[in-house]
Amino acid sequence: MPWFDNIKGFLIFLVVFGHFIELYRNPDHPRIILYFYNVIYFFHMPLFIMVSGYFFRPRKFERIIQLHSVF
Repeated sequence: MPWFDNIKGFLIFLVVFGHFIELYRNPDHPRIILYFYNVIYFFHMPLFIMVSGYFFRPRKFERIIQLHSVF
């Protein structure tokens, strides 16, 4: 589903962006950077886990093995 793929791509971007701004979260820089850092790290991984878990199907690995043995 493209919509969920776009959400996961945006969340992956937030991981990279969060690691980038981590270098700048010290008292000498504006507090807005610390605010963005806290907001990003508050929701990006839990949301990624929820979106990925939405598509979880039990015994998916067994189905892949069965599909592989057919070919």
